[in-house]
Amino acid sequence: MSQRAEHLLAAVDQLSYPRRMRELASAARRAAAEGAVDELLTGLAAHGVHGRRLAATVADMARHDAYLEGCLADPDRLVRAPAIKALRQGRLTDAAVIGVVEDAPAAVRQQLMHAIAVAGRTGLAEALVEPTYRRWGADAAAEVLAACTAKTVDRLLPRLFRGLDSYRLLAARHPALLLAEMERRLDTLPAVVREGWLASHADALAFLAGQDPLGVLAVLERYETLPMPVVRKLHLLVEADPGRTVRLLLRPKLRSWLNSGRLEPAVLRRLVRHAPAELTDLACAWNDNAAAVARLLAYLPPSRRSALFDAAMEGKDLAHADLSPALLDVLPYERRTAEARRIAMLARERGAHWTQILTAAAYLPPDEVRDDLLGAVHRSGADDRATAYPLLVRNAARSRAPQEVSRLLRELLRLRNEQDPVRSAALSALAEVRPSLFTEDAAEDLERIAVDAVEARDSSWSTRHALSRLALSVLREHAGRGGTRLIGWALDTLIRLSGHTGGANVGRLDTVLRRGQEYEVLAALRPRLEAATDKADYSLVFALVRALGRRAWGMTELQEYLWQAVQFGDDASVRTAVNLWLEQPKGRDERVERIVRLEPSAAVLPSVLSVLTGRRTDLLDPVLADTPPYGRFLTARSHWTPPTYRAHRWVPRQQRAAAELLARTAGDAGQPVQVRVQALSAAAVIPEAGLEVVRRYTGSSNVPLTEAALSALPWTDRPDEVLPQLLEHAGGDRARVAIYAATRAAQYVAPSRLATDLRRLLTPQDPRTVKVTSRKEAVRLAATMLPPAQAAPPLREAFELPGQHHDVRSVCVAFAQGMLAEPASWPMLESAAQGRTELRRTLARATVAEVDEEHRARYAGLLRRACEPLEPETAAALFPALAEWAPCSRRSPRCWWPPPRTLPIGRCGRWPGRSWWSSRRTTTARIFGPCGRCWKPQEIRTSPTPSPSATSRPGSGPRACCTTTATVAAAGRRRTCCCPPPTPLPGTRISRAPPPNSGCTPSN
Repeated sequence: MSQRAEHLLAAVDQLSYPRRMRELASAARRAAAEGAVDELLTGLAAHGVHGRRLAATVADMARHDAYLEGCLADPDRLVRAPAIKALRQGRLTDAAVIGVVEDAPAAVRQQLMHAIAVAGRTGLAEALVEPTYRRWGADAAAEVLAACTAKTVDRLLPRLFRGLDSYRLLAARHPALLLAEMERRLDTLPAVVREGWLASHADALAFLAGQDPLGVLAVLERYETLPMPVVRKLHLLVEADPGRTVRLLLRPKLRSWLNSGRLEPAVLRRLVRHAPAELTDLACAWNDNAAAVARLLAYLPPSRRSALFDAAMEGKDLAHADLSPALLDVLPYERRTAEARRIAMLARERGAHWTQILTAAAYLPPDEVRDDLLGAVHRSGADDRATAYPLLVRNAARSRAPQEVSRLLRELLRLRNEQDPVRSAALSALAEVRPSLFTEDAAEDLERIAVDAVEARDSSWSTRHALSRLALSVLREHAGRGGTRLIGWALDTLIRLSGHTGGANVGRLDTVLRRGQEYEVLAALRPRLEAATDKADYSLVFALVRALGRRAWGMTELQEYLWQAVQFGDDASVRTAVNLWLEQPKGRDERVERIVRLEPSAAVLPSVLSVLTGRRTDLLDPVLADTPPYGRFLTARSHWTPPTYRAHRWVPRQQRAAAELLARTAGDAGQPVQVRVQALSAAAVIPEAGLEVVRRYTGSSNVPLTEAALSALPWTDRPDEVLPQLLEHAGGDRARVAIYAATRAAQYVAPSRLATDLRRLLTPQDPRTVKVTSRKEAVRLAATMLPPAQAAPPLREAFELPGQHHDVRSVCVAFAQGMLAEPASWPMLESAAQGRTELRRTLARATVAEVDEEHRARYAGLLRRACEPLEPETAAALFPALAEWAPCSRRSPRCWWPPPRTLPIGRCGRWPGRSWWSSRRTTTARIFGPCGRCWKPQEIRTSPTPSPSATSRPGSGPRACCTTTATVAAAGRRRTCCCPPPTPLPGTRISRAPPPNSGCTPSN
């Protein structure tokens, strides 16, 4: 065994995680200088999982790429991680990567493909894309398509588009090709599915909006649609061409969405900045939406608002029209005053209610309406006063004169004797006043108002919330101005509202203060802070630290206050102080050590424990001891186990100690079941030792423990080894847990081995020995984790297995739809088309867009045959899907639907019900008239057709042995339209002759 490796492991055993990594880097440099890297790596890899992880890390530090190439397919993600990093950096050879991808487990293959695409390894992607497509299909090959050259993307994108999971990389590197392919597919799709297809692929358009906004605009204009992901990128379209974007929004199909006025601020700002000629049309479109027009005007400079307002109101008689307060608020001062005076005068002339008159008059100068407003606040009705007080407050605020606001505050002293609904309305309006309008002289009146509101017997939450908002706005505005009286009032009010519970909240000051003003705030508050901390009250300290955010990190005085709270505060204060003191990353490790030495039981506090388990692992041993660190924060005899989500950063002795603690908890019958179950889940992620703990309970007589152990097996460091053990439960009572756990384990098993393991479940000698759920999950695993050519034959065997459950067959059919290029898939689909209703319904779930173009005609034929015989139950299940498959593309003469024929729709004595005819009528309406103008269904005629063996008496109607046939007669005028003739529904005949006396001329 390598002495170099032994010395290194002994040296890092007692170090914290950061120091351990630095020591590994130093050892790697020394070994590289001495040419002993191979010796060091071999010695480290001999020490189990922990040693292999360290070896991969050292190989990355020493740039030993040959060793990392061997780590690419390692089932352990932490051994594989340095190799993936080297792959992204372009350090690994193409040949090594290609050799790993060939038979890599599903999880490893997906990670490698993603790394190749993100890194842009063009040569490697070019070598992999086509072999991957032939072996694994479009889904796997599409992952690396973005890293290929434009020529390759142009050639393969039509075949791989269906397999794209994310469009981000492809849209960034080949936007023109992606947009062209989307347009081509839209041309080939039936009109009835285009809107749904665009909605499902709207993410691609959203990504393309940043690369080719004009191309995206062309697509949106052509189909008059605006999917929600594109709405979020609408500002990019406006930036590219504001006029075209506005014209798009004004299209009839989008008018209803536009009228909702939901344009984002980013869109409105760009429209105002570019000021296209269509901006007036947009304002006119919002003629009846005052809120939307007000939002648009608010982004305009005041000098331009009147002109756009007049254009928006064109056609309205403004001389006799009322304007909403939202519009008056955004008009320039002179125009607003004139409009308000006019509206108030009109309201008086027509004898309107006093509230309507004063609502408009409140926009006039205070000297003109003060008497009227004061008279309103003195009315006898409380509801009237609750309406009048906000008008009085807003009138003073609109003047923007501090003296008017001071006069207002003196009037508001009357709120002392008001009811809370009146007081709440007045204070809510006062909280919206600009805080800069409050002067130092107003502090006394504000203090009286706040005290009266808080001490009122009926004081409500809304009143206190309004006071809090007012105090916060005043504090933010005057914190850096030196207004000590207003700052003092604001802090006193906040403390008065929150009491002494440590919940004081002064909002966010770091976003409003200039750099350096935080020290002025601290100087203004220092007397209060010192007085409070002398009484062990740290609520104001905590409130100030929260308000200053990151700025508090560099303020030594505040940090000392926090350390003082850790030392002398009560339990609640200590918890809060520890959380705030450890927010700053710099020096956090040293501060944690001080806390743990002061109070060992503080190690269980979440913020402290997070540092101990992730960085200061050298201080973790007392936490993992047989006796936990009982004390102030962990009472004696209380149960506690360490979190293990960062156990990969611990040394092996710490991992074994944690596994032993968890094993003891899992085996303690005195603990609640949920605690024992959680212990097993936590033990699973511990390398090596965790698997041993979990395996002890896979055969336990305690059902919850057994199921928890089975669920935890694939989360161990060796998921590939536990798959056979999980599959052994496929026929037992634990199948409900084991099979779904096997899904994760199968992701780490090589396909060559996985096929053998799954075949035993897919084709058992007696299907009854394997649960139906297990067989269905085995079908899914085979279809998603094996190459299609390797998966299709066992799926067919499972489908054709005698005595197979129909649910399993349905799953086989569902996954066979994604493997149409494999010959073994079509016999399953053909059999399903003539099978049970469940199988036919599964066939009908496939959409046109999900089937490759070369297979659509054949698949449409399957659906036609699935309608024979057309029983009511089958018809109700299949007819909604037929409307998508029947129509031809509007721009392509090709039709996927086979020639029509007359089909039986029901038997005498079993007439289809109302729901059958409803679905039939809806489907027919969607099929006829591709553009909605040319072809319209006229009638549905039914006639009895005797069967050769039918016997009937003269004069009698059709009997149970007769078959009823439906014929749809459609006629219409061929107007100006480019649509091809309609495609008939299966089981229908189309008559081009119009019904008698219809006045229509037959179409040519």
